[in-house]
This record gives sequence, C-alpha cells and structure tokens, in this order.
Amino acid sequence: MNLYLCGPMTHKVAPNLNKDAFDEAASRLRQEHEVVNPAENPETWDYATCMRADIEAVLDCDAVVVLPRWEEGVGTRVEVSVALAIGTPVLRYDLFGGLPELYSATAGRYALYAFLKGSPA
Repeated sequence: MNLYLCGPMTHKVAPNLNKDAFDEAASRLRQEHEVVNPAENPETWDYATCMRADIEAVLDCDAVVVLPRWEEGVGTRVEVSVALAIGTPVLRYDLFGGLPELYSATAGRYALYAFLKGSPA
C-alpha cells in the first residue's frame, strides 16, 4: 500500500520540525508499505513548493496516515481535506502497530467540518 504520512511540521509541536516523529513512523511503516514522508522534502524548498508536492502525493496515495496532533498544522488540515474530498482513507498512526481507520469520506459535509474542527460530529 502506498501511504502518505501527514503531521504537523512546526516547532510548536516538537523540536526539529517534528522530523523525529515522521522518521520513526516512516521507518516502521516502510516494513510493510511504501511511504511518502514529507519530512524528507528538500530543505531548500519553500512552504508553497512543499505544499504543492505534498498535495500531489496525497492525490497519488492509497491512504493518508496522520501522526499525533496532526490537527494543529494548517498544511495537514489541507492534506486531510484533500484526501477526504477524493475518497482516500485517512488512518491514525498508532504507536502500537495498528492503523485503524480514523474517518471515512462517505460521511456528510457537517461531520467533515466537525472532524476538522476537532469536535464530535
């Protein structure tokens, strides 16, 4: 399965733009899956270039896997919204090895809005 790894990349969440969490998750998931890790984007890219590449990767993946605190990142909310809009499953990264489905694009627009706002639908 081709997975896109999605999480906040900000110093507010963790030092080093949260790259340690991305790298750990990518390493574990790559044991069984192909993984696109946006933390591996070239450091010379600006935000807009990264977002274009990341959205393209979301469009091409089989599922998006969100890291803890993903909802705190503006870019991650965009990526999840794109995935849900095109029917791509969004899965929560579970440190204990599972990938339970987090949300399905078949839910109504109000449920999607509530989900992205962090409140129950």
